[in-house]
Amino acid sequence: MNNWSTYRKSIRNYQELPISEQVFDVLQKHLGEINPLFLDEPYEVKVCPRVEEFLPFVKNGLTGKIGFVKGPHYLLLSSHDTPRGKMNLGYIGEQIVKFLTEQNCGTCWLGGPSFQVETPQGKGFDPAEKLYSIGVVFGTPESGSVSIVEKRTRKRVEQVCPSYSNLPPSLQDVVETLLAAPSAINHQGWKLDLQEVQQETHLFAYNTDGLGLVKRKLVDAMVPLDMGIGLFHLIDRAGECTIDISFTYEPKGSHVGIISLG
Repeated sequence: MNNWSTYRKSIRNYQELPISEQVFDVLQKHLGEINPLFLDEPYEVKVCPRVEEFLPFVKNGLTGKIGFVKGPHYLLLSSHDTPRGKMNLGYIGEQIVKFLTEQNCGTCWLGGPSFQVETPQGKGFDPAEKLYSIGVVFGTPESGSVSIVEKRTRKRVEQVCPSYSNLPPSLQDVVETLLAAPSAINHQGWKLDLQEVQQETHLFAYNTDGLGLVKRKLVDAMVPLDMGIGLFHLIDRAGECTIDISFTYEPKGSHVGIISLG
């Protein structure tokens, strides 16, 4: 496997200089061409060119400081605070992360801080629904490049997809993209359980086994977002390999839906 996700890493140290106006212009164009996972789920993406524009959305106190990363630019993504809404947000956000990575911008999801955001008006949001928001910091890495090859701390691919060895090489390549996806506290809880060999369908699930109480509570809150991020990696790589892939949202227990590959 060799695509953007193989060299993208979470960047926590940035140069103070802003990115070029040209990159901002193409970013705005890209935001108008986003393909959501769920067309009927409302979402909003705010671009904050300066940290001073982003900080008012960050809650004061300890909850606003946990996991905060200082950088030159930020995105603020919001959706309904539902599993489906958050999954859609992860899928959308990782599309933007891919775009920024290809522009040689570093990125980092800000899953720690808590945010205070008013419900957007006129974008399909229900004022009665609780809002969920998360940030992404981006800019030029302190090192000057996002292409830093480092050993990743990742699970074995068989832990993510037990049927991996029985898949054809092209599908193995697609499944491997999950190992490059970011996740809360790097838990990598994705699971592809083979459902029907003949139809090559898998139950897309999440596994939080082996976590202590505190870590489990943190990860549980981020599971839908992580699922959306991981699903984007699968669908994006399948598209690059001209492999048909479809996802059906059917939540049941730890399973969130069905993926058909082939």
